[in-house]
Amino acid sequence: MIKKYFARGFLRRPGGSNQPFIGLGTVGAGFFFGIVVMSIPFIAFSQRSLYLTAVGWIILFTGVVGFMVSYRFAMRYVQGLEGERLVHDELEPIIRDDYHIINAFPAGKFDIDFVVVGPTGVYAIEVKNPSKYSATDRIVLQNGVLCLKSDKTRHTIPFRRKDPIHQARRGGEWLARYLSDVLGKKVQGLKSVVLFPKFLVDDHISSDLWVLNPKRFVFEYLPKAPKVLAPHEIGNIVSALRARVKTISDAELAETE
Repeated sequence: MIKKYFARGFLRRPGGSNQPFIGLGTVGAGFFFGIVVMSIPFIAFSQRSLYLTAVGWIILFTGVVGFMVSYRFAMRYVQGLEGERLVHDELEPIIRDDYHIINAFPAGKFDIDFVVVGPTGVYAIEVKNPSKYSATDRIVLQNGVLCLKSDKTRHTIPFRRKDPIHQARRGGEWLARYLSDVLGKKVQGLKSVVLFPKFLVDDHISSDLWVLNPKRFVFEYLPKAPKVLAPHEIGNIVSALRARVKTISDAELAETE
């Protein structure tokens, strides 16, 4: 019990919010695979009955479609989970520079993929790991919309279904309100960040939003950012964030008992 509590309370895994959806998709794929198997006897042994043969083909079609939908659903979240694990590995070196990393921070009805707190401020990080068409694919910002620009397909594909900028800013705004309520003052240096692992990214840097590759974030921009938080302020912020994680984890643990 203590081990489980500690893991849920303080060592939340990267991409933790993806796991239930991966499980749901996997269960769905297994269910529809069973339907495909169930259709085989109808098709193989019902040649004398046109009705049973038709039923068999309908069941087969339903099973195949359901399996493909469930499989793609699960793989979308597997891809997101892989991206968050890659980013976590990229972020780990900054711990040596007095930064704190919180994975899958619970914010209202959604999770912030990572919250990073350190001398240069607080960063609400949204991770995106879309499919690549070639090694030269780039992430670009066009007319305020993030897009995947592929030389192979010669297309520029906008991220509209789930706008990364909107998601990152939503996380940053929620975090700013939470910390302001808990600490009683506005936190300096709070930024929303979108990170794309494995992609070339046309860096976008503004007062409240960064769009980068994780390596650029860790090795280029963090070291050059001005220090705005004193050690005691960092400690207060981290304590407030851990209190939130612990409260949510207590509630989740109570539901499973």
